[in-house]
Amino acid sequence: METQNRRGFTLIELLVVIAIIAILAAILFPVFAKARESARKSSCASNLKQIGIAWKQYADAYDGAYPQNRYTPEGAAAYTWKTAIRPFVKMSIFRCPSNDFYEDSYEGTEPGRSYAMNGAATHDGSTDSDIKDQTSVINVCESRYRYPDVYPADQAWSSFLYSNEDAPTPNSSLGVMQTHSGGMTNFLFFDSHVASLKPVQTLDRGDYTMWLRSLTEPQVINDLKAWRERRRKELLAHKEYL
Repeated sequence: METQNRRGFTLIELLVVIAIIAILAAILFPVFAKARESARKSSCASNLKQIGIAWKQYADAYDGAYPQNRYTPEGAAAYTWKTAIRPFVKMSIFRCPSNDFYEDSYEGTEPGRSYAMNGAATHDGSTDSDIKDQTSVINVCESRYRYPDVYPADQAWSSFLYSNEDAPTPNSSLGVMQTHSGGMTNFLFFDSHVASLKPVQTLDRGDYTMWLRSLTEPQVINDLKAWRERRRKELLAHKEYL
């Protein structure tokens, strides 16, 4: 009975196979990563839409009044706008899957970091009638830091100076707003629609940028053009917003 010789792979053949696998991996892994991040971005946008619905339900329940950024009731734990709208939403919507800082320390009673209201429009509370152009004023945005609102202003605490730290980090690579592929951030507007924009684009749209409801409240701005350029400089100091 004849035995049949079995020929194995040569070293060169194995190296060729390994090289092909490595090339395919290099091609496919970024594709998979991009698809995963796209799904996360969509999930985050869905969360914001639900927050927008809850925001309107809160306003309907309180005669058109919007939540404040934070509350400090006497004899009770301080809380933020997230707790205020909590009766109208599931807790899970407060988490963006792309946010690496969700489990870091946070302010208030609702867990996690992911979203912040626009303090430049509704810092200390406002009403539905205060926001004249609800299609172009930001209500809530994605956020990395522990505070309840993003508030761009001519102050040392202007939110655009921050990243994920408790104190300003004006030259850090990351900024206060979470971004997805392409440097895009999800924004919820007061009419409840969600749009994906680069953070710097929010300064060039709307009557008073997309952050301000007016030039007199809650902050007084005498020169909008100069104010806008100072905020642009703050944003572009963070590399991810370039």
